[in-house]
Amino acid sequence: MGRGWFHNYEMYHLPADDEGYILVHLWDGRWTGMPALAEGETYWNTKDKLLWRKEQGQYILENPAEGLYYHFDTHAKKSG
Repeated sequence: MGRGWFHNYEMYHLPADDEGYILVHLWDGRWTGMPALAEGETYWNTKDKLLWRKEQGQYILENPAEGLYYHFDTHAKKSG
């Protein structure tokens, strides 16, 4: 463990920016942008092949290839 090391459970998202996009830190250390959604909306990220949706006030990221679902609480991690 050293510089640049991360844990694959270190997943979180930042608050939406002025354009309505949310940066999501993925399990492999990459970042991807997802749109802020209204309740019940979904978005398919074609580049990363991930489904992003909002249900019951929380965001859910689905990785269909792995059969995994990641639930995020309503409080985004603060940047800085």
